[in-house]
Amino acid sequence: MNKRNPVHPSTPAIKDLKTIGTGIACLLISIPFSSTAEEPVFDTTRPSLEFRNYRDKTNVPEWWTESMKTREQRVAWWKEARFGQFMHWGAYSVLGGGYEGQEMTGQYAEHIARVYKIPKKDYIEQAASKFQPEQFNADEWVLRAKNAGMQFFVITAKHHDGFAIYHSKHSDFDIEDASKWSRDPLKELSAACKKHGLKFGVYYSHAQDWYMPGNTQNNWDFPGNPATSANEKKMGNGKWYEQDTPEVKAHMIKAWDYYVNKSIPQVIELLQDYDVEFIWFDTASWMPPEYNIRVLETVRKLAPDTLVNYRIQHFYGDYEGGPDSPIVFPYKDNDWECIQSTLHSWGYNKFDEHNRRPTDYLLKMLATVVSKDGVMMINIGPKGDGTWTDGDITTYKEMETWWANNGDSIRGAGMTPLAVHNWGVVTGKDNDLYLHVFDWPADRKLRVGGLMSTPDSVVLTENNQSLSVKQKDGLLTIDVPVEPDTPYHSVIKLSFSSEPKGENRRPLEATVNNRLHVYDTPFVSDGLSYKKGKGFEAYFTNWKKPEDHVTWKVSVEKKAEYNVHVIYDLPPEGKFDDAYQITIGDQQLTGTVNYEGKIDERYINEELKLMKMDSTKSKKTVMVGDSLGTLSLEPGKYDLKLSALDGISSTELFSPRTIILEPVLK
Repeated sequence: MNKRNPVHPSTPAIKDLKTIGTGIACLLISIPFSSTAEEPVFDTTRPSLEFRNYRDKTNVPEWWTESMKTREQRVAWWKEARFGQFMHWGAYSVLGGGYEGQEMTGQYAEHIARVYKIPKKDYIEQAASKFQPEQFNADEWVLRAKNAGMQFFVITAKHHDGFAIYHSKHSDFDIEDASKWSRDPLKELSAACKKHGLKFGVYYSHAQDWYMPGNTQNNWDFPGNPATSANEKKMGNGKWYEQDTPEVKAHMIKAWDYYVNKSIPQVIELLQDYDVEFIWFDTASWMPPEYNIRVLETVRKLAPDTLVNYRIQHFYGDYEGGPDSPIVFPYKDNDWECIQSTLHSWGYNKFDEHNRRPTDYLLKMLATVVSKDGVMMINIGPKGDGTWTDGDITTYKEMETWWANNGDSIRGAGMTPLAVHNWGVVTGKDNDLYLHVFDWPADRKLRVGGLMSTPDSVVLTENNQSLSVKQKDGLLTIDVPVEPDTPYHSVIKLSFSSEPKGENRRPLEATVNNRLHVYDTPFVSDGLSYKKGKGFEAYFTNWKKPEDHVTWKVSVEKKAEYNVHVIYDLPPEGKFDDAYQITIGDQQLTGTVNYEGKIDERYINEELKLMKMDSTKSKKTVMVGDSLGTLSLEPGKYDLKLSALDGISSTELFSPRTIILEPVLK
């Protein structure tokens, strides 16, 4: 059965048609829906280049500027929740990362059709037609997420393969027709979320649909397709749609036909028929910005309260995002999101279990995100039959256990005035602070710096044990047990009679190394740019001005000496030999940027391990470091500053990662 309602001049859906000079039809159409719904109308005229230069923030549509006046209302519930469920599930889940004897080790299983160039006929036969999830239980899925602490639920309605896991009016490539399955999983999940009090959202791949004629990436079913990675590399890594060739011009028309006949109509039906409150779009860079902006315009017109993520089109979403599974996060002025998956793959991959992220790693990541006012989603990939892997079931049971004692430290919580500490991070809500202790102090003294208020109570949440404290000059010292009573990270709750006051100042430890990452301080000059936070690019760039700096506010309890080590990245080749300095009080240590890496290898190895890197060399940079000398610090408060010593003769000074202050133990 062909359910599509393609918009062409011959179809009755067209309300108005006129021809413009280029010969491209200008259409204003309505897509028919249920008789109870008002007919939505969207302009199908192929967009002009007017808004392609979206990076010029003065060149934006008026409707978008108007829509951003209500952004705070859209993000309010999302910020309060702090924690949500992400799910990749579709026809690819049937294959589980395997195809004709090939195994997707270390790869995204949801990309299997592209990786192995599977023809559509074979993909339907071996994957889509077999996607009949007889053991799927929407209530069970939603309750697992809810019990683990999640307050919203986002699942792939359509991924890049173009297969819809719901009954779509605008494509035969869906679970109803390609799979011959009568149930609608998306309807059931939407109802289950409403029943159990979760917000419901969908992932929708608006810019990729590999088996459509106007697709990107697929050159095995469509020879000569200009919208591929290979073609972009030939043109010097520019975007395919920026080329002025007959092939590109023709493909631009096919691509817009996909937006008109499938992408936008499916977005409309998701909004109207599935009570969607959040749409998570993806890979906007594969299509012209003006096409993607038209999708957003449709959402804003039909459902102005719907939350939209940043990947609809850079700069246009309701909040800032980042890459898949980042490692570290800078302080940000905007609302932002982190997405993590329990495995490396996002869709079900039976060959990826060795990449499972431990539950406590995910919980520490969640606490870190919330401590910097972010929102996090954890992803799983269910199997094609509707069941979860044993590993994911275990992870969610463990998160449920931790959440029972510590949910208040996440939901409704956020950033506090206090710094990132050597032992972990701090979240806060109302008159309470929550110390997330990742590394338990061997001397049983947990030092909290920068706290100007005195707590009325200090409690270890895992067993409700009251802890004794001492406080002097903004330093709170808590006596903790010999070891924690939990397999996950511990949380210590500090309660105050009024909103606690403090400053971003971390105490330097005198017996263990102090690791000061550049993303763990808000005191950074405006000229520096942070990267996305994957391990291979966890640094600042654009260090071009002598006045640029990264500064940490620290305190010293007792006189101590520290050996100072600096880790940074440089481009793979070039001339980089400018001098830099670390200053603290009246002391100064200097170094010269170089490729030799005059630093103990163990510090580089530790950085590699923490950043989950296999090598100091990545595609764009190489990691090196220097040992600068020794600082002798008296008790007191200091600003530790990293900056250029004089001028900068190279294209950049360097890309700093971490400063390590190693106590000199006597």
